[in-house]
Amino acid sequence: MELLSKEHWVKQSVFLKDFLRGLSLRDSSQELVGLKSSDRFYSKYRSTLHAQFILMLYTTLESVVIQSVQDVFDVIKDQRICFERLNKEIQKIYIKIKCPIDDNKSREEVFLSILGMLKKEKIVDVQCQKPFKRGNPFKRGSLHVKHINDHILEKIGINRFVFEIYHKNLRCNIVEKISEISETCNKLAHGAESFQEYGSRLGIQDLRQYFCALCYYMHAYLRCIAKYIQQKGYLKNE
Repeated sequence: MELLSKEHWVKQSVFLKDFLRGLSLRDSSQELVGLKSSDRFYSKYRSTLHAQFILMLYTTLESVVIQSVQDVFDVIKDQRICFERLNKEIQKIYIKIKCPIDDNKSREEVFLSILGMLKKEKIVDVQCQKPFKRGNPFKRGSLHVKHINDHILEKIGINRFVFEIYHKNLRCNIVEKISEISETCNKLAHGAESFQEYGSRLGIQDLRQYFCALCYYMHAYLRCIAKYIQQKGYLKNE
């Protein structure tokens, strides 16, 4: 079964690679004498485009990770697995999404609403990508490796996700690079630093290293999710 998260990652990674290649070609053309109008445009907005590329890396990370969780619930739905057969971690997510905490309701009322929901819905059907007003089981915020491990993977029952933290060929710490992508996105989104200021400090080699680090991490992450689904990790140990 081809997961939508993997399909999405393949398409986005090709787009990001092409985008990075275009930036690299434009950067090399800046050394030529007598720039064309298009090159003058790039020269003016080069820093902004470099910063934008980091933002694109983060949005790709977030969309693929959330889609991967949706893939898990889509498999559960397609296989028509009942609530009782799911492991307790998946059961908790299902209940939190379907019956978010309401301060105006007593514990008894919440308990009865959960019972009613379980009795009514024969198929476990969850939409992880919807906007949560309350009770988001994944504590959405800026995603980085620790957040993904603690608030997403462990929440669905994956307690061990191992990958090579320091990549010798890339000469960088993968965890640190993913965290820098996340922190940069947060700063740019909240105006702590302008796109021009941040992008002016980035060369093509910096962008390439961030991109390659994300590629390595996403390949390892998607293999982990595929293995979890293949081994039916969402089920109780019967």
